[in-house]
Amino acid sequence: MPSRKNGSPIFQITLDFPDESIASQGSCDKWRQLHMRLIEYLDRNRHRDAEKLFFSFEDTDYTFEQAYQHIEARIKELRAEGYASKDSQWLVVDSPNTPSFVFTLLAALIMGVPAVLLNHRLTRMEKDERLSSLPAVDSLDGCVVLFTSGTTGRSKAVVLSEENLIGSALASNKQLNRIHEGLWQLVLPLYHVGGLQVVIRSLVNDSAFILYSHYDVGHLLTDAHRVNTTHISVVDKILRDMLTIDPRITAAYEVVLLGGGPLNEETIARCQAAHASIYASYGMTETSSQIASTLITDEFDGTLTLLEGYEAKILNPDEYGVGELAVRGPGVMQGYLEGDGSEFFEGYFLTGDRGVLRGNSIRVHERLNDLFISGGENIYPAQVERVLRTVLVVADAAVIGVPDATWGRVPVAFILAEAGRTIEIDTLYSACAQQLSCFAQPQEIFVLDKLPTTGIGKVDRAEVARMYASRIAPISIRLLTIIQPLVTPFETAKGIIYTRSSLLIEVKDAAGNVGYGEDVAFDDDWYTPETLDIDKRALQELLIPRVLSRSYLSPHEVAPDLNLVAASCEENCQMAIAALECALWDLYGHITGQSMQSLIGADAQRPAYAGVVLGIDTLEATLRSAHSYVEAGYKRFKVKIRPGDDIKRVRAIRQACPDVVLMLDANQSYDVGQINPLAALEPYNILCIEEPFDLSSCACAQERFALLSQLQTRLPLSICLDESMCSAADAYRALDYANLRMFALKIGRMGGIQPTLDFIHEAQQRDARVWMGGMYETSVSKRLHAMFCQIEGIDIPGDITATTHYFERDIALPPYTVENGAALLASQPGLGIILDAEVVAAVQVDTQVFKA
Repeated sequence: MPSRKNGSPIFQITLDFPDESIASQGSCDKWRQLHMRLIEYLDRNRHRDAEKLFFSFEDTDYTFEQAYQHIEARIKELRAEGYASKDSQWLVVDSPNTPSFVFTLLAALIMGVPAVLLNHRLTRMEKDERLSSLPAVDSLDGCVVLFTSGTTGRSKAVVLSEENLIGSALASNKQLNRIHEGLWQLVLPLYHVGGLQVVIRSLVNDSAFILYSHYDVGHLLTDAHRVNTTHISVVDKILRDMLTIDPRITAAYEVVLLGGGPLNEETIARCQAAHASIYASYGMTETSSQIASTLITDEFDGTLTLLEGYEAKILNPDEYGVGELAVRGPGVMQGYLEGDGSEFFEGYFLTGDRGVLRGNSIRVHERLNDLFISGGENIYPAQVERVLRTVLVVADAAVIGVPDATWGRVPVAFILAEAGRTIEIDTLYSACAQQLSCFAQPQEIFVLDKLPTTGIGKVDRAEVARMYASRIAPISIRLLTIIQPLVTPFETAKGIIYTRSSLLIEVKDAAGNVGYGEDVAFDDDWYTPETLDIDKRALQELLIPRVLSRSYLSPHEVAPDLNLVAASCEENCQMAIAALECALWDLYGHITGQSMQSLIGADAQRPAYAGVVLGIDTLEATLRSAHSYVEAGYKRFKVKIRPGDDIKRVRAIRQACPDVVLMLDANQSYDVGQINPLAALEPYNILCIEEPFDLSSCACAQERFALLSQLQTRLPLSICLDESMCSAADAYRALDYANLRMFALKIGRMGGIQPTLDFIHEAQQRDARVWMGGMYETSVSKRLHAMFCQIEGIDIPGDITATTHYFERDIALPPYTVENGAALLASQPGLGIILDAEVVAAVQVDTQVFKA
């Protein structure tokens, strides 16, 4: 019995260390009876060399003696918390990789308390779902429960005994390790069996490991060079990163254990070229990690040798000997917590994989769960993925079967491009047509910036399927032209507006979800060169046909795609793109049940304060309007001015409303030489002046902003950019001038939601101020701009006045209103509106319907 420095012993040693050749003893039944308990391995190691390193974490080392003391202390804590034995409650470990995770896990196994290892990256709902499936602790003793990744369906709770873990470690160590030697890098999560087993292998082998809190390939390779690590367990993504950065360091490892999913032929070829000691392996949570592995050489053909102590069978083989793979051995689980025994056949675990057995070697084909039938034909996603990976610049691929009314299911592919490379979709379709039968060719191919993965880097097929299920796929688009009289004619320096024409876009999908957008261009080019006629042609001929011919996994994809299509258009049609893109964002909100605020990263609880525009009117009428808006709670006025009608108007409003934030808008009515009249407005505490100067003499946007930057050096008022920016590209050009720091953003002019979000982020990074402008639009667009005002950092009240400020009736339900100076915005899916059919019918002048 070991002694303790303080107090009585709590660990009991009863067996000697087994013969290192235990794996040669014969059947798996003998194997199960011969190994020691984890505490005995720990105690053996610390008595052999108490100061020997067990593991390190972020520059802190833990010797076997120190680990013993930490585990002992953790046992005391757990007992005080009521974890006494197998009859106590489940011990849930929900944590990233930390020393505490290691100590708690080993303490639980030593105490015989069943431990549940949760993926800390899951949502609260996902965690609750897994925990709710756990039965009351009954006869489980000395075990851990891990959850399968659920990449092909519902996650299952796997029960692994201490015996399973040690048996698996002994089998692995016999092939991969020398007793008392080695230094593993543990980068996989501890809640995954691949990470957990590095701890058990090291403890059983009397060797050490480095624990990492997260994956960083640079950190891994630096440590490999710095401390001469010998072993690492990786998945395909990690290995590809290592081979890309420095294949020479990869070759310095004694063992690189590759697992976690099907073998990637491209990765295998790179392994062979690197001449590294890379072992391809096969295993799963249910088998306590690997049960078969083989060193990858030039002759490697995918065949893996079973580790000693493991046996395999092929059930229902076809004429080529390929059938369902069933295995048994020391690491094979006791069963699923909710299992009924059907996961076993005559003592063999049914892996769900297809394979072939040749003597003591297996070659794994595809998962049976991945197979799907299309029109009576079997389709194996792995086969399609292999073809897609042969295309240059394809880094990875995932294929799933999706429901289809004609064929039952059809293949759909998701592609990841190599970093910095562009994939031509037509090239992928062509490769599939040349190498695959027509029924196996993907019906749709999506190129992603990042494939969704599980905690260890495997493609998360369940998440891919969810992405596809929530895709944006309109089947009809309605284009409505409406004309509404303004409640009060609105006068600017460029003219008087009596009516407002608008284009409304309504998109529908097969499930009946609806989304709305609004084209905010004007009838003529008094404000910007882009007009409603230009946009209507672009929508009819280019944009709507494009959207109806494809689908999008995310609304973030829409604007870039439509801009590619619009590149063939001779005239600017950014507002048309924005209208259609906004409708698809709204549709996506209804598909996924997310509010627009959530989709754009806004805070629905943050007030969206409204400003109001005071047009050019008699001074008396303007002051009456100003007083009424102050009483209504508005906190910011934008006053329209023009040469000869400026200082008197501004002085009077400031005296009448001393606390209101005051902005001015000249609509480019001042000559570039008229600096003095504008400078005279400085004493009235003006936040900024929008577009003061006539820039019609400038040949291009770059020339406009260079001139504005020069004028800003002479003008004491901050210049705010508005109509001088005709596109998002213009906005970025202006942002490059360090003294132009105020931008009025209009989503239509920026080309949509995504370009606007991108510019807001960039502007905030460069300490520029942005705020949301307006264009006398309906509540469809106005509500969207108000939601943008809820984004953190947008602190100037926007031009988001209530609908009744412009029009007699709102075309949407619920009506868009402002109370106490703030927009009333509910948090509903998408924009949270429908069109008011009665109001729309009264103002509609044209309608067109386009169908897929």
